[in-house]
Amino acid sequence: MPLPEAPVPDPLPAAPRERVEDSRQPSTALIGLDDTGREFAYLYADARGIRRVYRMLFTYPVWTLWRDAPALFQRFTGAFSDDGRSIRGRWDRSSDGRHWERDVALRFRRR
Repeated sequence: MPLPEAPVPDPLPAAPRERVEDSRQPSTALIGLDDTGREFAYLYADARGIRRVYRMLFTYPVWTLWRDAPALFQRFTGAFSDDGRSIRGRWDRSSDGRHWERDVALRFRRR
């Protein structure tokens, strides 16, 4: 029996979130930490109807995010700058989890 859809409260209490509305693909991400470890869950949804769950770690100065899903493995690796004001990173993708190709290179900068 399928579960009924439940609305997500807005704003979510005590949940770090990211919302990007000024892009061509508005998106929302929720981030949570399991209190038994160092691994985060990163839940992503966008206007195209894409819904994904990633795993995430911060081991300063490296930020990693990955998803192991059949036919679309994804990983992000980013490195913080020495002053902590920017991150250079890249997304890679794979159809089998063994052979990877670059998908997108990014740079985040604090204003």
